[in-house]
Amino acid sequence: MPDIAPPASKPTTTPSTAASAEVMGRASPPSARTAAARPAPTLVGAGSAVRTSSAATAAPIAPSAASSVSALDLRGAPPGWSFRAGFTHPDTVAAPPTSREQTELPLEPAPAVRAAAPLLQPHFGPVGRSRPPLLVALLAIVTLGVYALVWHQRMNRELEEFDPKLHSRPMRSAVALAVPWLAGMLVTLAGAAVIIGSRLSLHLPLASHVSPLQSYLMLGGLAVVPYLTLLLPISLIAVVMTLERLRCVEEHVGTTTDRQVRPVGAMLLLAVPVVGGLVLLAAEQRRLNAVWDAVAPSGRPSP
Repeated sequence: MPDIAPPASKPTTTPSTAASAEVMGRASPPSARTAAARPAPTLVGAGSAVRTSSAATAAPIAPSAASSVSALDLRGAPPGWSFRAGFTHPDTVAAPPTSREQTELPLEPAPAVRAAAPLLQPHFGPVGRSRPPLLVALLAIVTLGVYALVWHQRMNRELEEFDPKLHSRPMRSAVALAVPWLAGMLVTLAGAAVIIGSRLSLHLPLASHVSPLQSYLMLGGLAVVPYLTLLLPISLIAVVMTLERLRCVEEHVGTTTDRQVRPVGAMLLLAVPVVGGLVLLAAEQRRLNAVWDAVAPSGRPSP
């Protein structure tokens, strides 16, 4: 007897399920139905992958309920998009999304690193005059110290004109050095006057208080000018500040610290008897010539 297949069972719908489906279909707005018909975007990232896998294995949910659940889920959850792999510049700003379906914010390319600004070269003024150091000392001896005062004033003026960062008062500095020089010159002239008066049998008020030996010792009044310079504060400050200006100029032209002049050590040369001041003049001029050679080695204009 042939086998007879049982008739296929038809899906049975109860009045309750049909009514609920009809109610849900009427309650869902057109936008929900359109969103349900459109495929869900694929999220990028670890968190999004977990949600995608869990959503794929979950039981189907009605369109309106799915839209409401996804809205609630995404409202409090972290964004599903993630940055591309690789290093990005910290100053990079993400561009706004251009499409509603875009799930990953594009990043602008990292800006190019700005090149370092070139170092500004120091600006110098006119170069001073080069003088032979020995000639400076010799002229100071021949002129009984007058040239030393003139040279000191010109040196400060040249330093100030050469380096705009320096500020000096050359005339005031020269006057501060002229005070001990004038005192030494008066002592020398007084001793010379006593000697000449005694030879010519002239009666001078000072001759009665000075012995012949003392009058000859007074001729060396100019030799004590360096010591008077160390004792008078205004003269000592003038010498030290001039040496400090010279050191600043040496630093600005690139002289290393071990080759720069040391104002206090150089000032102590004035304590050397007779030749201390002359050695200081020659040393200062030699260093000044080195500064001019470092800036303009091929000829220097004469002021």
